[in-house]
Amino acid sequence: TAMWVATKGVQMHGGYGYTTEFPAERFMREGDYEKAAQAYRELLTKNPKDQPARLGLSQALLKLGDLNEAFDHAAEALRQDPQSARARALIGLVLLRSGVFREATEAFAAALVLDEREAIAWAGLAEIDFFENRTELSYQRLRRATALDPSEPDYWIALGRAAARLEKFREAAEYYEKFLAVSPKMDVERRERYRGLIAFY
Repeated sequence: TAMWVATKGVQMHGGYGYTTEFPAERFMREGDYEKAAQAYRELLTKNPKDQPARLGLSQALLKLGDLNEAFDHAAEALRQDPQSARARALIGLVLLRSGVFREATEAFAAALVLDEREAIAWAGLAEIDFFENRTELSYQRLRRATALDPSEPDYWIALGRAAARLEKFREAAEYYEKFLAVSPKMDVERRERYRGLIAFY
């Protein structure tokens, strides 16, 4: 189950219904992953069993490209809660970024057994499908991922690429527009690149 639940634009830590957005989540949304990681570390210093903070830290570290520490925190989260679909999905994402496709696929599949609404797992499987030229399947899985988590910019880029490979160019442009709508302003290089692709399509 996703440990951070959005409702009316407000983040609820661990689903407990707090009405203020946690700084770490705000930093993630703004694309400041260094500050997000620092904020999650501070939460873990106060409570090492804070699962949402540990999973959030793992995700921030993945965004920063620190695969080893991202794996360590996801693995610790899974040790503390073997039923955590998010932890399994994050482990899968680390394995995918490391080029270990078979084990990544197994981790994503295990995450979906625990929670079929785990968007990271759907998007991860879709990325593997795309690499292995199962473009239609990748496209369908990415539609599921974007429906489950429309605020994740990477999913819209991936869906746009899959649509373009399927020669659905108008759709691809729409997905890149959605990327621009949700991506952090700090993500300057990618925002410029996909503005150019929208104009091209």
